[in-house]
Amino acid sequence: MIFVLGMYVVMLSDMNVQESIDQISKIKSEDKKAESLFDLWWEYLMDVSPEWASSMGRKEADDRWTDLSIEGLARRRENIKIFSSFVESVSRKELSDHNRQSLEILKWKIDEEARLNEFHPEYMPITQMWGPHVEVAQTFNQLSLKDSTDFKNYLKRLDSVSTLIDQQIELMRTGLNSGVSFPYVVIKRVPEQIKNLIEDRTESNSLLTPLMATLPASDVSTKKRAIEILKSKVIPAFEKLDKFFENEYLPKARKDISWSSLPNGKHWYENLVRTHTTLDWTPKKIHQIGLDEVKRIRSEMEKVFKEVGAQSTPKEFTKTIRKLPQFKKLSEADLLKFYRDIAKRIDELLPRYFGKLPRLTYGVVSIPTEVAGSMPSAYYEPGSAKAGRAGKFFTNTQFSGGIALAEAEALTLHEAVPGHHLQIALAQEMELMPEFRKNIWFTAYGEGWALYSEKLGEEMGFYKNPYFMFGRLRMEMLRACRLVVDTGIHAMGWARDQAMKYIEDNYGDAAEVEVDRYIVMPGQALGYKIGELKIIELRTKAERKLKQKFDLRKFHDFILDQAGVPLEMLEENFAAWLRNPN
Repeated sequence: MIFVLGMYVVMLSDMNVQESIDQISKIKSEDKKAESLFDLWWEYLMDVSPEWASSMGRKEADDRWTDLSIEGLARRRENIKIFSSFVESVSRKELSDHNRQSLEILKWKIDEEARLNEFHPEYMPITQMWGPHVEVAQTFNQLSLKDSTDFKNYLKRLDSVSTLIDQQIELMRTGLNSGVSFPYVVIKRVPEQIKNLIEDRTESNSLLTPLMATLPASDVSTKKRAIEILKSKVIPAFEKLDKFFENEYLPKARKDISWSSLPNGKHWYENLVRTHTTLDWTPKKIHQIGLDEVKRIRSEMEKVFKEVGAQSTPKEFTKTIRKLPQFKKLSEADLLKFYRDIAKRIDELLPRYFGKLPRLTYGVVSIPTEVAGSMPSAYYEPGSAKAGRAGKFFTNTQFSGGIALAEAEALTLHEAVPGHHLQIALAQEMELMPEFRKNIWFTAYGEGWALYSEKLGEEMGFYKNPYFMFGRLRMEMLRACRLVVDTGIHAMGWARDQAMKYIEDNYGDAAEVEVDRYIVMPGQALGYKIGELKIIELRTKAERKLKQKFDLRKFHDFILDQAGVPLEMLEENFAAWLRNPN
């Protein structure tokens, strides 16, 4: 692909960031200089993250994986330093308001990567939630396969899976030698996941199904070659990974679950807290907010118990719901229909609450069975109009009855609309935004909005059934528990059993999968509640000041017009909007 940068042309396959920055520095207009920098940053991301590029409909990197070699990672670190230095040199005074804000957001992201790079997170590339045993199939499923070139690129990428795995094994070995590894108790599931992936050596293997589904019946040679690569290179590579895990990694894996037990782990965790909350708050402060929210939500649950005439606890009430005939276990087809019916009801109501709606559609699909056991009850995968791919709301069919059905309305509001799909699809369609901002992600903003969307469901007329209201409160309770448990595990010395019991007592389940998620993704679980509380705070301020003039649709449009920002910037932009909300 050829990247046109003003009057300059850069070949991305041989991208030299310093040369490109030198060219941009010659531009006299600070606005044009900043805009060229935004373009370069986006193209750089697409170049170093080919899986992401493919998901965006960019074809130029469809034949390769991210370079995780020691040399490749070193180049990325140097390039981040180059970008950081140039961002500081751009004169803010001469920029338009829009470009100034985009530059500050770019600076935030570059500074974030530079901060985290010093801890070498690349030494832990595989968990029960991500790694080649999960992400290779996901990448292939996101491809738009239309012609022989696409099929050839698929085969090249398939053929190089072994290189990707070799690079990750090398990184994990380096991590073990440096004292950096995931805890044994969590990653002990990985070998089983790998075996589930490679036990099928036929064309029905999930690594080949996207290709087989689009390959013309007449193209026998490509089909034959794909199966040959699977058997001769891909499966042996995964077998090598499996052997490495069982014989080398697991015996040496960390025993302590706290991130603070890693080298410089306390400082590392504090940086992850800042990454996911976008605030300079201490773990202690966040822990207390969690305790307060747990207490408040527990009182809301008590109201539901009284409504149905029960004296109960979250744990007991969860068990009660599992026994009710209205929440019996559903087949996969019936579960998907159940969720799709909820989605349709939400879709009809959206114009009452939002002035702007996205053009991109979404669908409800099942989480692949080979990884479902270590996955949450649902998640969202962004679509792309450019790639011709709708958004996907993934539901876990292992949770097909009982309390999972009581939570279904809240889950759909969170993962699909007006939660993740609405927010992300609208951002992608903002024509005046730099490309990197259309696709940016801040956990507190994005997950905060999705959690706020669950609460908004009450105003939209959902949760009429008290059991569904309990389902919503239970999900909110989990997010509040996360503030307590995440900080408890990583900053206060909580044991895994202690974390599981706290969630069990307040949420109603032991939630082993949830706790293990917090162990391998420290800080991420904090963004939900922190972001939601900020959005509620801003809405309350607007309602109090504007009174009868408050327009909920305009407030929602303002929040979503940000595309994605740190919470401090959201608050600054809100203050400006409040002066002129029309």
